[in-house]
Amino acid sequence: NNYVSEVKKAREWIKNKVKSTNIRSHFSGGNYFLIWPNKNIKVLINEMRERGILIRSMENKKDIENSVRVSIGIKEQMEFFWKNYEELDLRN
Repeated sequence: NNYVSEVKKAREWIKNKVKSTNIRSHFSGGNYFLIWPNKNIKVLINEMRERGILIRSMENKKDIENSVRVSIGIKEQMEFFWKNYEELDLRN
C-alpha cells in the first residue's frame, strides 16, 4: 500500500510538470503516460537509454504514433526522468 501511495503522489507530480509545458501528453488512470517529444523518437529513446532510462516508442500504434510511453514510478524516479527529459528534449 505504501508503494502504491508513493506512485500516486509521483504521478500527480510528473503530471503537473508535464502540463506546465507545451508538450502534448496524455494521462489516463494507468501507471504510465504518453508524451509526444519534440525530437526524433528513436534519438530520444537512445539518449534516454544511455542515461539509464527506458521509454517505449508508440510509433506503430494507431492514434498515438509519434509518442513515447513512460511508466510512472516513485517520485525520485520521476524527478530523474524529468531532469533528463528536460535536458534532452526541451532545451534544444
